[in-house]
Amino acid sequence: MKLKRYFLTAIILCCINSVRAQEFLVTSNKLIERVLPQHHHSFLTESLSYARPKDVFELESKGDKIILRGNNGVALASAFYYYLTEFAHCQITWNGTNLNIPSVLPKVNKKIRKETPYEYRYYLNYCTFNYSMSWWDWPRWEK
Repeated sequence: MKLKRYFLTAIILCCINSVRAQEFLVTSNKLIERVLPQHHHSFLTESLSYARPKDVFELESKGDKIILRGNNGVALASAFYYYLTEFAHCQITWNGTNLNIPSVLPKVNKKIRKETPYEYRYYLNYCTFNYSMSWWDWPRWEK
């Protein structure tokens, strides 16, 4: 009886993990579509299984597609940003955007894998939450 319970628990955990992976793939695809509406079909996102708590991403080209893999949504967004800066030579910052994308996206010559050395990372500073974010509209939040 205990074996059945363990087996059922394992199946449920796998299903929950699969749903979670699908959620961050969907949101990552929406991010790519917002940033590059004319090229979003050129990207494929995939979940990357990774046991450690640190973020990791991979990117490579297969045919005419750019494959982005990550163990969570932040890792996938990092892979996308890495591609934009290192291969497309574009940049998106709080101070401006340079998205002069060629009509044919540059290929990734060989698979690249990056892992953050940090277990914890922080976004923004303590002043941003009240002095700036109070005045943001929805498009600014989506960035």
